Amino acid sequence: LRFGTIAALGGMIHAIGFMFIMVATCVIGYFLEREMHPDISPFMPVLCFLVVSYEVADLFMSVFGLAVDTSLQCFIACEEMGDVNDDFVPASLKNFVNEKKTKPKPSAVEDKPATEE
Repeated sequence: LRFGTIAALGGMIHAIGFMFIMVATCVIGYFLEREMHPDISPFMPVLCFLVVSYEVADLFMSVFGLAVDTSLQCFIACEEMGDVNDDFVPASLKNFVNEKKTKPKPSAVEDKPATEE
């Protein structure tokens, strides 16, 4: 359930990052082109910026998504193994894993309170 939720959120973050890279590249390229060559139309240079930024965004977000998915799978595996005293868990992450491990999971059946006699 957790991995599916993060995967869905990852898709949205992928789209946001993709669009941000493309828009930022085109806007910066437009202003640079207008400052360097104010006498020509910015349409073709911005179109070229758009094509190149699409490729760059696709490559970057693919690598970023792979890194996020790998980190999440490693975190879930480490949390399920329960032993975080190994050297492969960074010190700053050990406290977080231990905190998640010690939280009681909610049960499906609620215990009835004992009645006093």
